[in-house]
Amino acid sequence: MSKNDSIVYYCDDLILDRKEMSIKIDSHENKLNYNELMIIIHFMENNNQVISKNHLISVGWPDSIVTDSSLHKAIFNLRSATRHSKTIEIKTIPNKGYMWVCNYFEAKRVERESENMAASRVEKVPQKFIKASIVSLSAIMLSTALWSVSNNYFFNTTFIDEQYHIMKISTKTVLKRKDQPLPQELIDRIKEMPCQCSYFYYKNKDTYELSTFSSKNKSSNNYFIDKEEWDVFIKKWGNE
Repeated sequence: MSKNDSIVYYCDDLILDRKEMSIKIDSHENKLNYNELMIIIHFMENNNQVISKNHLISVGWPDSIVTDSSLHKAIFNLRSATRHSKTIEIKTIPNKGYMWVCNYFEAKRVERESENMAASRVEKVPQKFIKASIVSLSAIMLSTALWSVSNNYFFNTTFIDEQYHIMKISTKTVLKRKDQPLPQELIDRIKEMPCQCSYFYYKNKDTYELSTFSSKNKSSNNYFIDKEEWDVFIKKWGNE
């Protein structure tokens, strides 16, 4: 394939441009990061088949060691990005993995006239108090067009893995593990946030992972914070 060639995937009413790292459904276009791109391509190429979590992790993060939370968040983002499709669905198969469901699939090679300039549109992510951003996992989440807050959508039983659930804080939502309580200082800070955003929270041995998603601005911010920097980060968060 030449440097100006690309593969475009067609799946029902969804069009995936591999080079642009974007999916389009009708007039809705969403950017994907590298991990999400690899996973959705694998889903399409194995349409209507159950794929295990471990296999999806190996596809999305080759030669890397990541936790299940990374996969859960990628699936979460892909579901929100494909929510406008009339037929496509990512099903959770309990104790087995996930299944991508669509009726029609085709991949075509297309030729480009010029290089992709999408990098100029990357939203800058605040660096202060961040140990590593999504760049360290391969690419920043680019302007993901996110879900509108609706109970019917969020509480669909096929939407959330059994280890995760949605927590409501005032008018805002947080996706978190069931076995990880939210720190009170985080709850208080989210209540103060003017943005009507949705959040993802995960705590591992050495760091906190926090993501914010704005459906209004079609943007996301992602943070990896050392435990010893958590208190300072919470006080500064939102005031950068």
